[in-house]
Amino acid sequence: MFNVKWVVLSAVLAIGIGSVLAQDYPCDVYLRSAKIYLNRSTPDYESALKNLKDGYQKCYNDPVLHELLGRIYADQNQLEKMAEEFRIAKQLGHPKAADMDSVLQSKWIQSFQNGTQTLEQADAAASDSLRSILFEQAAKSFETCIMMDSSRYQPYVNAAAQWISLNRTERADTLLANAYQLAPESLNVVLSYGINLYNLENYDRAIQIFEKAIKIDANNREALINLASLYGQKMDTDSNALSKAMLIWEDLIEKQMANKDIYYNRGSIFFKKAEKETIVKDREQLFKSAEKDFEKVVELDSNDVDALYQLALVQLNMNEIDKAQVNLEKVVTLEPSHKSAWETLAIIYTKKGMKDKAKEADARSKGEMSDSK
Repeated sequence: MFNVKWVVLSAVLAIGIGSVLAQDYPCDVYLRSAKIYLNRSTPDYESALKNLKDGYQKCYNDPVLHELLGRIYADQNQLEKMAEEFRIAKQLGHPKAADMDSVLQSKWIQSFQNGTQTLEQADAAASDSLRSILFEQAAKSFETCIMMDSSRYQPYVNAAAQWISLNRTERADTLLANAYQLAPESLNVVLSYGINLYNLENYDRAIQIFEKAIKIDANNREALINLASLYGQKMDTDSNALSKAMLIWEDLIEKQMANKDIYYNRGSIFFKKAEKETIVKDREQLFKSAEKDFEKVVELDSNDVDALYQLALVQLNMNEIDKAQVNLEKVVTLEPSHKSAWETLAIIYTKKGMKDKAKEADARSKGEMSDSK
């Protein structure tokens, strides 16, 4: 009688249990049948997967079930399901955890390479719409890496960069926060996180992050520039913010690391302080400092309309009418619709008795005349 039962069981394993699933078989039957399908010269994934799914509840506590499912999903590139089944298998004490880790590592590399290759395609994309699609695909490839191994920070940063390109800064923030937890001493991580926080207008947290960046690298230009700008955002609520910003700007200028924005921002502060200063000598000195900074901006970028306009206003306050006129005329040449510049020119022309020019400037300031007239 024993021999008859063994023959019946062997027959079931040989053909699989798909046709008799209504019966409740021992867990070993489901697993053996799946292995038979998988060990064929051409693996029958569909039948193996069906047997394993049918035995899933009954065999849930058997790590082999999850290991087999993980390998099927790996071969089918269903990486999220693969990672989850391998996780359960290892949690249940599968003796070949190292083998599963090897598969995960291989798939991690594959997914990371897919992300980088997709970015290369995005760089060469013929349209913005296609580029956006490729950015999203790349981001999801890097997020797949995270799902397979959440202990590496690089995929978090890479995925976040793509979501930022797609204006999905909130999603990027979550990724960068995780990257920062994993690698708080990585300057690249810290800078990326700080910049995204700045874009989200989370100024207090961004300040903390950029201060951390400066602890890592005291001469990092990007961190210093962003930190000074953030202090500038806090001037109305933090009495020490202005002095902190000024110290950083002066440090950047002294180290010849300043860009035109540094000079513009510092010039704007000098200008504002000059307008409020009641002591004439100090007021004049502040105007001179503002003039010098705005002139530096124009030296660095002769087409910076905002700097030219602010320079002209400073020069008017210093009674340098001719200089102000020249710079305002440059402004309206570069930006003919700049109504404030035309309005100020109208005043200058009137003071100089240039009636026709004053009339034209006044009309342009009110939008009553264009270049076509």
